Amino acid sequence: MAAVIRVGEAGKRHRISTSFDMSSNTALALVYTKPDGIATLSVTPTLETGAVTIGGLLAAANTSVFYDFQPGEIDIDGTWTAEFTYTNTSPTPDDIFKNLDPITLVVSV
Repeated sequence: MAAVIRVGEAGKRHRISTSFDMSSNTALALVYTKPDGIATLSVTPTLETGAVTIGGLLAAANTSVFYDFQPGEIDIDGTWTAEFTYTNTSPTPDDIFKNLDPITLVVSV
């Protein structure tokens, strides 16, 4: 189910959960593509270090991230998509995860 937000909103938290422990990350990245398919918003999400409930389901500590939108970032209505990347460069080779399922954010006026 997609999160819902309105154009111009700030402070709205968007959470994404995974099925694995991300506490050993060396980088976390989240890239939102706006509805025009061209403009993007690249941000660094924060790792949830405690257990949280997302969409009615409990996510264990270190298995989810969040980003709080800042003023002016949500500027176009429509369906946004997001790509989340987890990187851990301590093993060899690097451990990199990118979401396969679409992450969507519906922005309304």
